[in-house]
Amino acid sequence: KGMMASALRDPNPVVFLYAAGLRELVEEVPDEQYLIPLDKAAVRTTGNDITIVSSGAGMPDVLDATEKLQKAGMTVEAIDLRSLKPIDTETLVNSVQKTKRLLTFDQSYYTLCPGAEVIARVAENVDGAKFKRIAFPDAPPPAAPEMFNWMRPNADHIIAAAKKFVA
Repeated sequence: KGMMASALRDPNPVVFLYAAGLRELVEEVPDEQYLIPLDKAAVRTTGNDITIVSSGAGMPDVLDATEKLQKAGMTVEAIDLRSLKPIDTETLVNSVQKTKRLLTFDQSYYTLCPGAEVIARVAENVDGAKFKRIAFPDAPPPAAPEMFNWMRPNADHIIAAAKKFVA
């Protein structure tokens, strides 16, 4: 609600995407008007071991994986981009300067996914960091729902990659 209100008030053209995967989530929304800046990412959890970045429909998987990783003793900084343009490079850089590891998670295809841009921006500003991205494989999605779900990036992929990355 706050981002949509900000998008409507912005004097520039704004493309507002509402991920279909988020329709199932039900959360309390305040009745009063409020604004969320379009140029600021949200740090959902703080940690020192690894930074995990996503947006939109990817965030529920990231938060699920983050909770499980934290129970296993890993501290995770989970960042919700919220906006791709403008992108909050400052928040990303500050986090990766602390953790030195960046894992991006996208529900889009691997080639040209938003995570590639996140990694490029951080790589330009943080020396000695390591990077990994998780995204849908560059292949046509199968018709069988079981196969689609097998290919689809999920929380289990995040957990496996983070554990291997931090080890």
